[in-house]
Amino acid sequence: MFKDMVKLAQKAGNADLVHRLLDVQAQALDQQEEVYRLRREIEQFKQQLAEAGAVEFYHGLYWRRLDDGQIEGPFSQDRWDVEHKLVRVTYNVTRLDDGVAVHRFICNYAKQAYVIPLAFYQKERIKNAEELPKEPPPPDPPRPRQRGFMDGYR
Repeated sequence: MFKDMVKLAQKAGNADLVHRLLDVQAQALDQQEEVYRLRREIEQFKQQLAEAGAVEFYHGLYWRRLDDGQIEGPFSQDRWDVEHKLVRVTYNVTRLDDGVAVHRFICNYAKQAYVIPLAFYQKERIKNAEELPKEPPPPDPPRPRQRGFMDGYR
């Protein structure tokens, strides 16, 4: 239909009308692109809103509650609080911390370490729990004392 209007204006020899019609067509295309961009942005906001509703905070880190009731994570507190992005923290080690078995995670963004008791993993249904050790390794045996160069002179 729009092309027909341009052809009619061209046949009538009305160059001004042709230019105006082409300007209107260009504006319509720009508006279509803007509508498309805004629709994508709305979808991103909907996704963030859905994630925010499913995000829970335990032991200084964020976790996402899945539809099946499991918890996925942990995710960086700083990245979620600042950018609303769920970015995983890095597993570091499983160890005893003051007699309590814990998993230690590092947030590379905040340069901070977090400890999560293994009891939390046993209590909650953590999606990736099978990827982590079930208990800390046994402590290293004490090393024998090395003789120093002054031993025997005392």
